[in-house]
Order: sequence, then C-alpha cells, then structure tokens
Amino acid sequence: MVLLCRKSQNYLPLQTSSLDGSNSLATIRLCVYHHMVTNKNGIFMRLFTILFFCVICTFFANSASKPIIGSYYIPGLVIDKSHGLFIQLHKLIMERVAVESELVLQSTKSMQNSFKDNQVLAYFPELWENVPKKNAVISDTIWLKKIIVYTLNNRQVNSIKDLEGLNIGAVSGYSYGETITNNPKISIDYADNDDINVERLIKRRIDAIIGDQISTQFAVNNSQFKDRIRYDVDKPLEVLNVFYVCQKTLDGIALCEHISSAIANLRENGILMLNASSGETQLNLQLAR
Repeated sequence: MVLLCRKSQNYLPLQTSSLDGSNSLATIRLCVYHHMVTNKNGIFMRLFTILFFCVICTFFANSASKPIIGSYYIPGLVIDKSHGLFIQLHKLIMERVAVESELVLQSTKSMQNSFKDNQVLAYFPELWENVPKKNAVISDTIWLKKIIVYTLNNRQVNSIKDLEGLNIGAVSGYSYGETITNNPKISIDYADNDDINVERLIKRRIDAIIGDQISTQFAVNNSQFKDRIRYDVDKPLEVLNVFYVCQKTLDGIALCEHISSAIANLRENGILMLNASSGETQLNLQLAR
C-alpha cells in the first residue's frame, strides 16, 4: 500500500518483509501534511499520525503468512508435530534460523506432491533420489541414512551385489540410493510400510528387506519374529545424505541458506555429529540445553 505525497509534503517510509512463499514486501508511506503539524492543532495531528502508523504496522505484521515447512510420518523419527528425533532436530534448527514457521505433516507421497504444487516452502527429510531437481534447492546434510539389509537367519547378504537375483522388500516413497534402485538385476517389491515387509519376510514372500537403522529396525525389533531376522547396522550397504528441500525461489533459497547456517552451528558446537565414513549420526540433545 502506498500513500503518495507531493513535493511540498513530508512522508515517513516503513518497510516490512517476511520469509514466506509469496515474496511479500509491504511498503507504507505515510504523508504528514506540513500545515497539519504546524497549526494550532498540530500536537493532536501528531498523536493521530503516530496511532495510525502503529495500527498499520500491526496489520501488516499480522497479515504476513508464516513459511510452511512440511514433513511426513516416520516411526521413531517423525511421530507427530512434537515428538520424534527429526522433530527435535528440526526445532533446534528453527531456533537458530530465528524464523517463525508452520510445520505440517502428511504422508510421504502427499508431502512430495504438496511441494511440487508449491503448497509448502520446504520439507524434510529427503534424499537426492526423490528430489524434484528442476525446481528445488537443498540444505546441507542433516542426517546420514544407512541402508541396512534384513534377512532370515539362514541367509547372508554382505553387499549390493549379493542382492542381485533376490526379491527385495522396500517401502514405497522411501529412498534407497540409485546404486540399488537402478540396478536391473535387483528386483524390488514395494509395500506400504516396514511391518508388512517383516511379515512378508517371515512368510518367505520376499528374500530380504532393505531399510534404515531406525524405522526399519524399529519394526523388526517390535515383531514377535525378531529372533528369526538378522542384520548388522555397522555394515551398511550404502550411506545416503539426508537434507531439507526448498523451493527454488528467493524465499526458498534464503530459507535453505539459513537452515544450512543453523546446521553448521549445531555441528560446530558438537550437538550434531555426522560421520560419513561409518554412516553414524549423533544428536546430543543435552548440549543443546
């Protein structure tokens, strides 16, 4: 909104901006007529101008929408908006970004579609395999995902090559690395969740499960058949980088840059520790207090 002034008039400029998906920039110019502030009623006009100025500032501050950041449900990692290891990490990052944002949770596919439809400014966690590359930017790595193989006790798989010729269970919408998914000799049979894959493994409908060291391991350890399943989290088939994905807009790029700076701060202070060679990630919440 702009209130135009003539040359003979004085004006007071005010600019307010917010980090959101609309690239909003509100510019207000309040014109104070010279004769209004110099006549006998000038003091009252000054008070009126100040009051009007404050009302307009409050209106634009409240009307600016918060940037929407999305995530999706992952057992142990994203339980709800307040619980889960990734949610705790997200809170630490947002504290350092110092931007008030809104967090929304959806299913994996729904969140990816929401991002493609520009309904969210950013979302997490994501891996390079699923990034819509043409209209997105990514943050620095926030986590390392180990790709672990889970088999029955009578079968041993030590490498990606050992997966060739087997029927492998995976969860749809999750990433496992292009080295595995693009290998034509590996047959991947997708299910809705890890619990289904555990059941299929026990019934020998699949030969192995590929998953991570948290949600998949959680499903296996909570199964009544956990003693029949073998895995080694210290010997991952592959280690993948996990990050935030942001829209390739001015606001999205700025948000990703702020997030990366926050990640650097967490790493410098020993709160977040990433070991790319082993795939180990440590989040030291006690140091963040």
